[in-house]
Amino acid sequence: MEGVQEVYGLHVSTNYDTCTFGLRSGALTSATDRFEITVLGKGGHSAFPETCVDPIVIGAQIITALQTIVSRQIQAIEPAVLSVCMVNSGQAYNIIPGTMQITGSTRTFSRETREDMACRIEQIVQGITSSYGADYKYEFVKGYSSVINDDGLTQNVERILAGHFGENRVSRIDPLMPGEDFSAFSDICPGCFIELGTKNPEKRCDSPHHNCNYQMDEDALAYGVEYFVRLIQDRLS
Repeated sequence: MEGVQEVYGLHVSTNYDTCTFGLRSGALTSATDRFEITVLGKGGHSAFPETCVDPIVIGAQIITALQTIVSRQIQAIEPAVLSVCMVNSGQAYNIIPGTMQITGSTRTFSRETREDMACRIEQIVQGITSSYGADYKYEFVKGYSSVINDDGLTQNVERILAGHFGENRVSRIDPLMPGEDFSAFSDICPGCFIELGTKNPEKRCDSPHHNCNYQMDEDALAYGVEYFVRLIQDRLS
């Protein structure tokens, strides 16, 4: 990236029709982070729960309490998501296990909310485990940061798209909760990342990404190439 002054990218999306484009100044995608929690209890026979420190009961309360971070502790006007996506514990129907693993992701836009989320998760885990006489391990793994589109570059891209494809083909879009590794480039220099529409119901190309029925309208790729060619011509002139 040494010497790079501007950086551009795009992502295909079935949220928008083929030969349409979505763009946004400022924060486009969320910061995507992962949290890993291990509840350290005390295992034993299911017939004698009073001799155990049940990590499953503790973990269930943690999972429920984590949902209150976004609903009760983050400003309502601040976009944020917390999802528990993996839970692992136990090996037999009649044995209370000694540990439980809880893994999930957070999606945030502001730096303050991102840091706050990491702290609040641990506060909840610490409080609940200590009240039951259990212990815990906790790790918050930061992923890619938000893609922040430069205002000036985005306005220029909008001008190019509208001038070549028509104003009716260009839309201002809301922030997107999925993450995007383009931020690794746009964190270094000004950038603009846009969405390229690939939705075409007639070809059954209208299922969302990360879906077993997903198909891409490959005709849309030509419009992406056209955009990049026009963009290069404009910037180099």
